[in-house]
Amino acid sequence: TQSIPITAYFLLISAVICLSTTGPFFNLQQDVDPVMKIFWRTSATNCILFPLLIRGIMAEGIPSLDFSQWVMVFVAGFSYSCLGIFFVLSLDYTSVGNAMILNNSQALILMLGKFFVGERISNLEMMGAAIAFSGAVLCSVDAADQDPKAEVGGFDGKNSNMTLWGDAFGLISAFGGVGYLVFAQKVRSQLNLYIFMFLNMFQNSLYALALIVVSGREYTWDMERYHGLFSWLSPSSPDRLLLTVIAVVFCNFLGVMGYIRAMHYFDKLVISVAGLMEPVVATVLAYGLSVGLLPGWKGWLGNIFVAGGTFLVIYRPPSKRVDGASKVAH
Repeated sequence: TQSIPITAYFLLISAVICLSTTGPFFNLQQDVDPVMKIFWRTSATNCILFPLLIRGIMAEGIPSLDFSQWVMVFVAGFSYSCLGIFFVLSLDYTSVGNAMILNNSQALILMLGKFFVGERISNLEMMGAAIAFSGAVLCSVDAADQDPKAEVGGFDGKNSNMTLWGDAFGLISAFGGVGYLVFAQKVRSQLNLYIFMFLNMFQNSLYALALIVVSGREYTWDMERYHGLFSWLSPSSPDRLLLTVIAVVFCNFLGVMGYIRAMHYFDKLVISVAGLMEPVVATVLAYGLSVGLLPGWKGWLGNIFVAGGTFLVIYRPPSKRVDGASKVAH
């Protein structure tokens, strides 16, 4: 074991900030189906990762994993896809507030899981997770108050049949996030980082494409601006190729990969609670890019709760040791 270096905290903070750009960058691409945006971004990520994949295979060879490890790679990719796709789907049926609350319940699900399997949870972790989740609820309520399109339904029974589906999708998204943290942390040390990321994103793009086709969403096999599967390659529109590449660098390379590297130093619960900071940072970024509003008083109070709770979960005195998530970080 080894003590957590200060660079690990900077790594986790930078990952939170970079992944927080996902929403604001998504909003800059107007009048496009969200699932199509997911396909564009993962396809672009695959194209950029492909040379790094080849380099990794040439340097280390084809990964020699056993059957159970390959299953974990598959489940990690499937879980990551569920995290993003089901959250997007939940917004079609329930309120923004409900979707965000359920999606942000990953920390509580992990904490309950650790409790039932007998893993030790410190008092600081329990208190911090509860405070941070309470703050996330306040932020979600504030977001719903400010967004007139958000009143689709809710736990109050409005449009209950549709809302039930939306809430279910939001909960599936949360379990997807938990599954990704669990399985990615288990198998990541057995794979080159770029090989793992390519396999993960390739699965994500396949699932997004399958959903587009099966659900009857409009699509074309060309670069048509709104429905073309390859529209992101259009160099003439600044919100297509240029924006997609920038988003890939910040969200996937610095954000997602930052989280994967941070798994070497921090427990799954720490990673999931740190993720609660993303909506806080995203709100400020969205306002700066003129695609969002600053929060109201409930939002600011929620932000303080999230920041304080996250600090309680993440903070480790110098005497504390790494949880031992993995042995190697490439």
